[in-house]
Amino acid sequence: MNNLYLFFGEESYLLQKKVKFWKESFQKKHGEYNLSVIDGLKESPSSIIAECETVPFLGEKRLIILENLPPAIGAKVEEKKVNAILRFLEEIPDSCVIVFLNSKPDKRTKFFKQLKKIAQVEEFKHIPINDLNAWILNELKERRGKILPAAVQHLINKTGNNLWLLHNEIEKLIAYVGDKPISENDIDKLVTPVYDVNVFKLTDYIGAKNVKLAIDMLDKLVDSGNSSIQIFNIIIRQFRIFLQIDEMKTKSPSDIASVLHLHPFVVQNSLKQLRSFTKEELLQGYKDLLEIDRKLKTGEIKISANNENMFMLELEKFILKLVK
Repeated sequence: MNNLYLFFGEESYLLQKKVKFWKESFQKKHGEYNLSVIDGLKESPSSIIAECETVPFLGEKRLIILENLPPAIGAKVEEKKVNAILRFLEEIPDSCVIVFLNSKPDKRTKFFKQLKKIAQVEEFKHIPINDLNAWILNELKERRGKILPAAVQHLINKTGNNLWLLHNEIEKLIAYVGDKPISENDIDKLVTPVYDVNVFKLTDYIGAKNVKLAIDMLDKLVDSGNSSIQIFNIIIRQFRIFLQIDEMKTKSPSDIASVLHLHPFVVQNSLKQLRSFTKEELLQGYKDLLEIDRKLKTGEIKISANNENMFMLELEKFILKLVK
């Protein structure tokens, strides 16, 4: 159907950006009175159907955005609700455009399966870490901003692949630099690094030289949807911080945090972990990480969105060597 759409997917930034574009474009053409946003979980089938059957006001079309799909069938009332809406969707008036929105729909439900068959579907997936560079450059282009090549990866290392966060940080950086290109120094001044507590647990386990817990946590992080490249970049950054703090460990934690522009929590946690490493171990660990990075960039380690086995093996070997 040309007037029935299903937008879903875990990348809520891209989904909401698409919806915003649709709303603005539709209102320009058909007027603000012909746009309705409805919660599909709260409204009754009759209310939803009545809204969809309403004649456009001084325009040719009405746009109905239905947020949330009906829940999984568990009671007769829900089954009736699902069936009533599905029957109506087979005969939508030409004057009505309906968009169903849900970031994480239950794909097992009858409603989702049927809707996917009859609607035009667009799924908004997380952007692979390797494609973030292009996404950042495009975001900057839309805002007429500029960035130095080396600063792109530096920004990713600080924020990860959270597009909402990246969007906000890009806005902040553009406002700060004006017409100048964004540099690594600008990013260090304005962007607070995102630290996943589980990544800290990973480095804690490495610091405690607990091989089993370290590798289990690495697997858990990746299985939870975290990018292995991002985890790797955070580990590299953490070892760089280790080496910097080790050179300054005679100073107070607050002084170290001030000089290195680090959060006090990062300094305190790093000082605790440093007790488990000799200077030689830190240097060798950092060299090993840089060697993995070199192999990644030269293609000696193959990695793709669907196959990270070789890279994960290298990370596990790094942990085993470091904590032996």
